[in-house]
Amino acid sequence: MDSLWQCLATDSECGDELFAWLLRQARSREMHALGPDALRHLFLRKLPSLAPEHTSMAALALYQQLCSMARLASAHLDADLVSVDHLWRVALRADSTG
Repeated sequence: MDSLWQCLATDSECGDELFAWLLRQARSREMHALGPDALRHLFLRKLPSLAPEHTSMAALALYQQLCSMARLASAHLDADLVSVDHLWRVALRADSTG
């Protein structure tokens, strides 16, 4: 996951393709490509490391999906607070609204 992220996530064109693929994987019940640990890593470490100003709609959709999954998987308030904080940073600082 870290190698894919390093190569693709910060490129504006490739990054959206990566985020769309990751979103499809996260929504898939079969989870062939990504396990729970990889999804947790994306949610807690990788997506919040993106600059809120440059977070694309594809990255935001992925983050929202992972927020929903985290909320369903656990009742930890800390995960909710971290995710809501990051969502607000993106909402208030994003360069693009489209």
